[in-house]
Amino acid sequence: MPIYMGPNNWPIEGYGRGSGYRKITPTGQTGYQMYVDNERFGGGWVLLAVVRTAQDTAHIASGAVNFNNETIDGITVGVKAFDTATSKMSDAWINAFMGDMKYDGTTPIWMEALSFSVYGPANLFIAKPSSMDLLNSADGVNERTICSTTYEGTLSDRAPNGGTRGLGDHHTASPYFAWGRHPEQGTNPGFRQDTMGQSDGYLWMKS
Repeated sequence: MPIYMGPNNWPIEGYGRGSGYRKITPTGQTGYQMYVDNERFGGGWVLLAVVRTAQDTAHIASGAVNFNNETIDGITVGVKAFDTATSKMSDAWINAFMGDMKYDGTTPIWMEALSFSVYGPANLFIAKPSSMDLLNSADGVNERTICSTTYEGTLSDRAPNGGTRGLGDHHTASPYFAWGRHPEQGTNPGFRQDTMGQSDGYLWMKS
């Protein structure tokens, strides 16, 4: 995979640049090697979390999760691309990155579910919220629950109950789904939806 070095290496998006690691340093935050997908939906998607059902609800957290201290050219990797264990950037890092965002379209957040237990793969694209909080109820900021099942598609205000954590909607209708569902119950690993079940997946954000 190509490596693009340099502080705050903007722009990172665009077909032809290739997917791979770039050093990204949001304002006021530590710079990390972050994986960027430049092949799908216009490119410029930075991988902010890997979610694995084997780690239950470990992704429902405000802090960084499971940095493995790997480096590329001496710079620490943030979220390791397609890791086998849950990994996540801190909400503070994500919020700073979102504050530097150059993308001005309607759906800068993408939850990619790999395969729900009774549905299969699914995508959910989410409007830009005023802040990201991947621990608490998504309804704290309404934009976190305004979603589309297609990139830059028609947005739907899902208005879920407080059991939806982080992003999305866990209960009103498939194929909408949530970052997390009722972690206090202890039986809701990974991305979740009431009828679709659970799924591993990835959280991406446009640069």
